[in-house]
Amino acid sequence: MEDGVTPLRENCEGRIALTADHGNAIGEWGYYGHPLGCPVSAVREVPWKTIEGQDRGKLQPETKSAVESANVEKQLSALGYK
Repeated sequence: MEDGVTPLRENCEGRIALTADHGNAIGEWGYYGHPLGCPVSAVREVPWKTIEGQDRGKLQPETKSAVESANVEKQLSALGYK
């Protein structure tokens, strides 16, 4: 089973930043979720890790033009432009 990071590490060249917005409190100091003003570090701190990648060419992504694969007229209409 792959961890989700391995494909990045093996198909991107150079430094890769791994991050997330924040975590959730799970009962620390009586806090749950991510309430405003919560002093729990898991909620307040942004996780950040860097790893080095080396493109080994193990993954060849499918390439499609975004315009070709989308119904542009339908999307513009849904957004109120047509």
